[in-house]
Amino acid sequence: MQGKKVGIVGGLGYMSTLEYYRGIMKESQTYTKSGEYPELVIASLNIADVMRMLEKGFYEQVTWYLYRAIQDLRKARADFAVIASNTPHIVFNQLSEISPLPLISIMDVTSQAISRCGYSNVLLTGTAFTMKNRFYKDNLESHGIKCTVPNAEDIETIHNIIFPDLENGIVKPEKKREFITLCEKYVPKGIQAIILGCTELPLLINDGDMQVPIIDTMKLHISAIVDEIYGIGGK
Repeated sequence: MQGKKVGIVGGLGYMSTLEYYRGIMKESQTYTKSGEYPELVIASLNIADVMRMLEKGFYEQVTWYLYRAIQDLRKARADFAVIASNTPHIVFNQLSEISPLPLISIMDVTSQAISRCGYSNVLLTGTAFTMKNRFYKDNLESHGIKCTVPNAEDIETIHNIIFPDLENGIVKPEKKREFITLCEKYVPKGIQAIILGCTELPLLINDGDMQVPIIDTMKLHISAIVDEIYGIGGK
């Protein structure tokens, strides 16, 4: 079954890029029920460069850095593109205006899924950049969803759980316990679900680990990608 060719901006970090590749191929097999796999091309970037730009507030530089990667994907004849990471979506709106390829936003598919589930108050976790900035919060609120963000101390703790260990695929049981304990203290405040707003967090947290459901943004993004590859729609 011939579908569209997807281009992935990856390397942000490399472990989640591997999971995107694996997930797209696995879900495609579930859909096609054949030995065929979709065409896919990856432009792998240096996460250290992106993090340095974000730390300095050089958002325009991040936009053009991502733009050049998407240009490479277009030259490789990708039909559409995705960014295999939540944090760079901080410049998604600016990037989508100049992108040479259609883009699928991880924020949009996450907000839509939460809306379908009927959750009205969710806790956002991820990198410090994702939690401190409004790009995710604004997207969720545009769908009528209240977005609760951890306090400053907890933001720092979560960020340090992700970097450097989890970003490099190192999962420590004590860090998992720390993350669960931290998140669950917000549940009595009306939290109905917890967003894993970093594509490395699913390496640490699985369904059933929390008192409330988790929202795996990477898994939702992968499903949307496969939908686009095969023109499934209606999900």
